[in-house]
Amino acid sequence: MKQLIPPFFKRNLSRFKRGMADFVDFKNDRFAKTTVTKEKLNFSLKKTQEIKPSETLESKVNNLKLGAKKIQSIIIYPQEIFSFWKTVGAPNLRNGFSKSRTIINGKLSPSTGGGLCQLSSIIYHSSLEAGLEIIERHHHSVDIYENEIDRYAPLGSDSTVVYGYKDLRIRNTLESPIKFEFLVQNHQITICIKSTFEISKQITKFVITKQSAEKVTISTHVGKNIVCQSNYKNQALQLFEFFR
Repeated sequence: MKQLIPPFFKRNLSRFKRGMADFVDFKNDRFAKTTVTKEKLNFSLKKTQEIKPSETLESKVNNLKLGAKKIQSIIIYPQEIFSFWKTVGAPNLRNGFSKSRTIINGKLSPSTGGGLCQLSSIIYHSSLEAGLEIIERHHHSVDIYENEIDRYAPLGSDSTVVYGYKDLRIRNTLESPIKFEFLVQNHQITICIKSTFEISKQITKFVITKQSAEKVTISTHVGKNIVCQSNYKNQALQLFEFFR
């Protein structure tokens, strides 16, 4: 029966459910949307990742730049919540996004806004190191890399986002407003978490706790705490360059 429901209807239904959940669960919380601050954000916590070569590199870089431009335009005040999709908006052609590769239903396919997961992933990884509260994060379903050298980031540090129902949400638990700033170049992306004081970088590790021919489980350690576990199917031979 579910197969008879048109995909666009499913997407719209998911977005409606998400909107209602936000109204109920977050009505007493504030999503970050302010664009200016009088405070000087002179301190930075920085991280850089490689953007791996691919056939759709130009499109991916375009999508990363568009998303980064929107995200770095807002200030996240203490206790405010950053939402990836509430900030970036719909990743469609009308908003300037291009088609690049992504995973849809377990298959590598072109999709408008493809590659934005590297942007959400570097935000997630940096936020862990900054000690921010991760309210919502979704890991990818598969691990397609055969060799560690092929990764742009450790397995377990990813954060997939799907417009309408899979978001990345982070609460600023620091006593300073913060801002995510980016430098996107053809072969690398850098994020700086800007604040009014020096942020103490948390030791973050992604540890394999279970592994078989079919799947792998990663525990994410921040300091002495295990903050989450991520489970991935091994499909490296079928899905090359999953994140690109």
